[in-house]
Amino acid sequence: MRKIYSLIVFAGCLSCLIGCEQDLPVYDTPECHLNFYYSGLRTTKDTDSIHSQSSYSFIYGPDDVKSDTIWFEVETMGFVSDEDRPIQLVQLDTVNNAVPDVHYVSFTNPSISGKYVMPAGKARTRIPVVVLRDASLKQGDVNLRFTFGDNGYFSPGYPVLAVRNLIISDLLSRPSLWDYVNTTTMNGVERYYGKYGRRLHQFMIDETGEKWDDEYIKKIVDGDNGYFTYLFMKLGQRLKEVNAERQAQGLDVLREDDGTAVFIYTYY
Repeated sequence: MRKIYSLIVFAGCLSCLIGCEQDLPVYDTPECHLNFYYSGLRTTKDTDSIHSQSSYSFIYGPDDVKSDTIWFEVETMGFVSDEDRPIQLVQLDTVNNAVPDVHYVSFTNPSISGKYVMPAGKARTRIPVVVLRDASLKQGDVNLRFTFGDNGYFSPGYPVLAVRNLIISDLLSRPSLWDYVNTTTMNGVERYYGKYGRRLHQFMIDETGEKWDDEYIKKIVDGDNGYFTYLFMKLGQRLKEVNAERQAQGLDVLREDDGTAVFIYTYY
């Protein structure tokens, strides 16, 4: 009797579950949105927002390079389509704004606007931003802050994922992942390897032969932890040696443009 009762209860629960599943609303929202796609989302050091800044400097390339292309991955929220759909990009106002067709090819320029498309049957694609090597970039960085426009096909998605900021330069510039490599935690205390400065950046390039750009920083941080620690230990020791050599010649220690001494923390 107890077994029969259990079977009746089980059948009743199963029937309820099936009924609830059938009552679930069908997703039929026609609106489609766009977000920038981040592989391995991470937050910034001091906020819960996604780290949406990236940087590009012509300083790493040959002198005759006058333009270059940076690719950004974007993905849709909503249904895919059986036809190509145009993507609209819009520049946002910020500090040291990049000038269209001076520092980058305008998003509406016919030479590139046709490449802003979500292909048929796709929910993710790459779109280009073409940066231009204007002489003014030798004097300082400019910022290209941009998002998606509402063009009838797409509108911006989540605010934290729908905006990017690209720093364009022809000087050494602070890598967007600098804080990714700049701190570590030891015995519960956050250690600071060094505040970013162009002299520090150049010193690290000269001593290692590496660019210390986003690609290299991610490689060493995600790589062998022992090598990472060893590398900073050697850089700290080498900085002390260079400063000692300079002082023996009657020169000052290495300093940034604002007078701050170049600094690399080491706990050895």
